[in-house]
Amino acid sequence: MTDPTSEPRWRRFLRDLRQLRHAIWSDAPDRSYEQLLRSERLYRVLAENARDIIWMLDFPSHTTYVSPACERILGVDPDVQLSRQGGFKMLSEESAEHAQRLLEDAIARRAPSLTFEAEHRRADGSTVWCEVHQAILYDDRGTPVSSVGVTRDISEKRALQEQLVQAQKAEAIGTLAGGVAHDFNNFLTVIIGSLELASEQSEKDDAITPLLVDALDAAERATALTGQLLAFSRHQPVTIGAIDVNAVVRQDEGLLRRMLGERNQLELRLGRGLRPARADENQIHQVILNLAVNARDALGEGGSVRVETAEVFIDRELAEGRPGMVAGPHVMIAVSDDGHGMDEEVRSRATEPFFSTKEKGRGTGLGLAMVRSILERIGGDLSLTSEPGVGTTVKVFLQAAADHDVRTPLVPSPAVAALLRGSETVLVVDDEDTVRGIACQILRHAGYDAHGAAGSDRALEAFQELADAGRPPDLVMTDLVMPGLNGVELAERIHRMHPATRFVIMSGYAENGTSQLSRDAMPGPLLSKPFHAHGLLKAVRTALD
Repeated sequence: MTDPTSEPRWRRFLRDLRQLRHAIWSDAPDRSYEQLLRSERLYRVLAENARDIIWMLDFPSHTTYVSPACERILGVDPDVQLSRQGGFKMLSEESAEHAQRLLEDAIARRAPSLTFEAEHRRADGSTVWCEVHQAILYDDRGTPVSSVGVTRDISEKRALQEQLVQAQKAEAIGTLAGGVAHDFNNFLTVIIGSLELASEQSEKDDAITPLLVDALDAAERATALTGQLLAFSRHQPVTIGAIDVNAVVRQDEGLLRRMLGERNQLELRLGRGLRPARADENQIHQVILNLAVNARDALGEGGSVRVETAEVFIDRELAEGRPGMVAGPHVMIAVSDDGHGMDEEVRSRATEPFFSTKEKGRGTGLGLAMVRSILERIGGDLSLTSEPGVGTTVKVFLQAAADHDVRTPLVPSPAVAALLRGSETVLVVDDEDTVRGIACQILRHAGYDAHGAAGSDRALEAFQELADAGRPPDLVMTDLVMPGLNGVELAERIHRMHPATRFVIMSGYAENGTSQLSRDAMPGPLLSKPFHAHGLLKAVRTALD
């Protein structure tokens, strides 16, 4: 015979209700009893249609009710869950131990409820994170007798939180990279300037000349590296111009091979006679590196990555289906891998921010999203083709540059160099002593009367001293980001003192400066660090003339 005390409390309650109804039922049923039945039906409808799992148990762990939402969230039939007879059987082992400790602590404190997050097991073996709110019912002696809980699926919320953390990490790394690149640009400014001055003063047949040339070449490579850091940190203003795409790929070749590792092969197929592309060189470096990282991660145990360039023509019909794209000649960069590939669902979401099929800890899901963002800024586009087990190809399309976009050569002819000389008075303002010093040396070597000032406060004093001596500076060359007044604010202050003065703004990176100002808002030419002597002198003459 079944022991009545072993029945669940809610079943005993319903059995007592039926007996009470049988005993008192008449043609005029009791109103309070009808209200009780309506209330019972109402709460059952609510529980069975709730999106969250509602459950009840008798202590210590005898499950008495689980709502149908259990099947939707955990893939487990409620009747199967009831047959398990365990309050924490839905939880993973680690979460179950954590929940048990919290419950024991709550009971010891006679707490009426507790809330915690836990990892729940699904029927298919996967897991889902849920928030659990559990109310504890005590008898008159303070002994826990039963519990009612609500379990809510918070997987999407946790995923968003993790994406935010990843984005914050990326932002922190970007800020660090921008700061490091800024300092390196100051160092490189001094190195490049000193090497150029030394090479001009050395004899052509001097044995030291080849060494200076090698050192300058190394400094140029370091400049390209800091440019990539600045592009990653988004502290580099976008400068659209005509770039040689093949040259960009060749510059990245060494880095790509190191990044791919010994087990993976890199193949370059660079088209001949390509037109220059209309783009920002630093941004294209970043595009190539991001695509190569994605390709490497898709290879698994090893494989090959191919980088191709070619000239293609985008017709009007194709351009109309791609916002921001214009019909005409384009330069294409294609990065292909023979990795595991993507199915249609993954392919359709591949450029979404934070979407990633990589395991936890490998990537933020920003690679292709960042590539698309870059291309939108410079008027380009991309296409992606992929098949499971075959591989993936991402094609980047850049507008071909018009003739007027082509940049002038970096190395000037002797005739051009002579035109960059002058005799005007120039005040160089920079809080870095070495940068200020090399800029003054380059200017004096070209015939200018150059003076230096460490920071904006000293610059105002030096300007007034030179003006009182009858030699007000014809030009002020100032760093953009400095303690106190920034370069633009200093220029505005000096302009009010002496409207005829011209300005050149130097910048190692654009944070707190160029990023908030358009080029048109600058009081003079913008000279990016590190600069060559020719670039400095050209900016000075542009401002003065």
